[in-house]
Amino acid sequence: MSKRKGFTLVELLVVIAIIGILIGMLLPAVQQVREAARRTACKNNMRQVGIALHNYDSSFNEFPAGITLAGGGTGANWSASVWLLPNMEQQNLFDALAPATSAPANLNQPIESWTCPSDNGTEINTVRQVAGTTATTNYVFANNTVVNCTPVAANAAGLFCDTPQGIAAMNGDGTSNVIVVAERRTFSKDRTASPQPAAASMFAALGNDSNSAPARGMADVGYSTIGGINLSAGAVDQGVSSNHAGGVNVVLGDASVQFLNEQATEVFDQLTAFRDGTVFESPFN
Repeated sequence: MSKRKGFTLVELLVVIAIIGILIGMLLPAVQQVREAARRTACKNNMRQVGIALHNYDSSFNEFPAGITLAGGGTGANWSASVWLLPNMEQQNLFDALAPATSAPANLNQPIESWTCPSDNGTEINTVRQVAGTTATTNYVFANNTVVNCTPVAANAAGLFCDTPQGIAAMNGDGTSNVIVVAERRTFSKDRTASPQPAAASMFAALGNDSNSAPARGMADVGYSTIGGINLSAGAVDQGVSSNHAGGVNVVLGDASVQFLNEQATEVFDQLTAFRDGTVFESPFN
């Protein structure tokens, strides 16, 4: 009797089923590893922004304003990120933009280090279009408890309103108890919700007729706490959000990067109010 070679149909189907089960078991693990790598890269990008802010403060004793009004206060205005370009190895781009002498234009140059690898948006911001089109960034500057720069209380104004603040302004809370930069994703997981988060504008923001409170433009480059964390309704286009499970990365005043749980709304509010005197012992546990 000759020996049988190969598989029977049943055996083949069993092998295929086993392989499918193994792939099904391994795929989530692979996706988790990839997301962990993306989240780490995102944190590294944000840390570079924090270091750039410290270098800027060392040179000018303040952070750049969230919006620098250009050409009389209407139209498009420069965002704080533009002034940090020389401190992030982007001197040539800074010189080409010439923010000290020019109004915003030709702003569609994406910068990889200003976007989060976990985001699923486009390099060009198709929602917050100012000065034609502008590159996307997922990193927004701490504004305050409302969308504009007019404080609702003495301690409510944020670090990146039109009146520049800096590291010295955090003395009451301490630099490790103040958020300076956070994330905002391009789309919420529920894409039928309105409004959408819409990421941020890399170089420019909408203008305003008032040089004292550029209200409309701050949501383009900064966040307010009324937008919450990872919300899918309300003022999400003014808040912070990410595609990381359970929260967002934030840069603190000491240039460290921490992960803020989306349920920690009180911590979020207090760490944004940089001069309220509130100090948390372990805000990220």
